Amino acid sequence: MFAKIEIIASEPVVSFRETVTEESSVKCLSKSPNKHNRLFLKAAPLGHDLGMACEEGKICATMDKKVLTKTLVSEFKWDKNHA
Repeated sequence: MFAKIEIIASEPVVSFRETVTEESSVKCLSKSPNKHNRLFLKAAPLGHDLGMACEEGKICATMDKKVLTKTLVSEFKWDKNHA
């Protein structure tokens, strides 16, 4: 608009990904829209085995939550409340 040139937008050439290599030292706070609930979070790496299971499609966020929880607890030794 200001430079009076045509701009052609395309999909990104390089995909952008982040990873966690060690547990964070900062605890983050998130509040629900009605401000009645608070979540305190820290980032930590998932582990090689769990990462591979996610990449291979054995575990995904769209799985039935009960099945996902049982898998995380039994195969990856997660605490049930964290799963």
